[in-house]
Amino acid sequence: MSKHPSSRFILFFGFMISALIAHGCGRSLISDFSDRFEEDASDGSTSLECEELDCDDGLFCNGVEICVDGECQPGEAPRCNDGIACTFDSCSEEEGACVFEPSDALCEPGERCEPGFGCIRESCTVDADCDDGRICNGAERCEDERCVPGDPMVCDDGIECTIDHCDEGIGGCIHVPDHSRCDDGNFCNGESACDPDVGCVTGAPPDCDDGVACTIDSCDPDRNACVNIGPDADGDGFIDAECGGNDCDDGDPAVHPDATEDCSNGVDDDCDGLIDCLDPDCAPDPACGCIPSPEVCGDGIDNDCDGLTDCDDPDCAMDPACVCIPSPEICGDGIDNDCDGLVDCDDPDCEGDAACCVPQPEACGNRVDDDCDGLIDCEDPDCSEDFRCRDCLTFELCAWDIDANCNGLYGCDDPDCFGDPACCEATESSCSDGIDNDCNGLVDCADPACASDPVCCTTSETSCTDGVDNDCDGLVDCADPDCSGNPACCAPSETSCTDGVDNDCDGLVDCADPDCSSDPACSTGGGPFCLPFEVACLGTFLDLDCDGLYGCDDPDCAWSPLC
Repeated sequence: MSKHPSSRFILFFGFMISALIAHGCGRSLISDFSDRFEEDASDGSTSLECEELDCDDGLFCNGVEICVDGECQPGEAPRCNDGIACTFDSCSEEEGACVFEPSDALCEPGERCEPGFGCIRESCTVDADCDDGRICNGAERCEDERCVPGDPMVCDDGIECTIDHCDEGIGGCIHVPDHSRCDDGNFCNGESACDPDVGCVTGAPPDCDDGVACTIDSCDPDRNACVNIGPDADGDGFIDAECGGNDCDDGDPAVHPDATEDCSNGVDDDCDGLIDCLDPDCAPDPACGCIPSPEVCGDGIDNDCDGLTDCDDPDCAMDPACVCIPSPEICGDGIDNDCDGLVDCDDPDCEGDAACCVPQPEACGNRVDDDCDGLIDCEDPDCSEDFRCRDCLTFELCAWDIDANCNGLYGCDDPDCFGDPACCEATESSCSDGIDNDCNGLVDCADPACASDPVCCTTSETSCTDGVDNDCDGLVDCADPDCSGNPACCAPSETSCTDGVDNDCDGLVDCADPDCSSDPACSTGGGPFCLPFEVACLGTFLDLDCDGLYGCDDPDCAWSPLC
């Protein structure tokens, strides 16, 4: 939508007030924010803690910076697109807003560009002359033989949680529920949702009953999860094994999985099911008759009786069983494949993996595959009767991050939105996703922005005139030896007598080319300069390696196609 002068003044005034506030908080618009990493006086270390204000660089057009896990992260640049073909859309730091400048030159003859509406006829006799065929911008009128814009259709339905929008495709207003507007952030209150007829409605609280009679079931709003706690009668921090825990004796605080095995008390102290000398932990104990032998890495036994087992023993430091070679994490094999100290579902790499999914009833509208069937929200048949999945459009609304067509994909993630101006990025952000990310009509490797991406590299230079380093070796077109002999790269004569390239494409390389006869690299003191091997394989008049054999008669030329 184009800004009128009064609107621009208000935005500029607001921007200046923001600058004064930032200055009042100890920041200026040219601050580099380096002081957000403050030195800890106690040990000289630096703190990565930050707050939202610390991260703001004072610029509008690069988005709002945020603080994530104590570190500042860049914001998302505003998408300045008013959807009107006759305006030039840009982002203005001076005004702190998107600016849409109308241009009559982009309209047909006899039309002008009206901000907020588009091209309309300049002159008219009746209202019908001014009709632009669009519904949402209102009915244009003819006043004093000049077309004036109509009043845009008002689509406000009075429901705060719906996105009210006029859509030319369906010929009127649509009201799409945005369930995120109803979310109070409290898991224990149940899942709130937007009913397009009445507004926000609260769902049923989560059922936290785990079906185990001896557990205390509750909902923890801080953890956003159900908590099922079993009894810990001896207070050692471990739940009674009879109630799903792993404490084999809930009456003795000295007995639990973290306890050290006493090798002579007749008790399974560490709850591994093995008592005294039957427990491998007791293998080095003299009472159990440990006989030192070389450590075997991986057998779970302290073979050398030093109290250290397998990879904990320095003797195993270089054993293949104890040396981690990073590879992609495989979720469910019990191995730390990527060597980050996290195994299987504890590793963030496994987030969303079926092996780590704990089935729960599908909640419709939270973007999570709760029941682990591979289907999310309205895509899951379990949600077919949910009102959020009944009032579906046949297309996605790309400007909002919602699932308007109920296919489980939100906003710009929906294929319906690929190429939509609202979803265009500044450049091709991925060179292998099959999407025209920057909406320039070029996909993946066909886009020049992907020229140096490894997935787009070829084994050799495929074109010597396209200005692209096709094989990603740092050499472009004729600078790449792959283009030697290509007509586009031929020079009138040999330009170098020492580069191993046939610069003028006459079949003669370096000193073999008569063009190099006077080059110092090809003669010494006026006499012959012998090369270590023959390079003049065309004709029988040059013997550059001085072995008395000319052209193809020299075995050095066996490789040459000319021979």
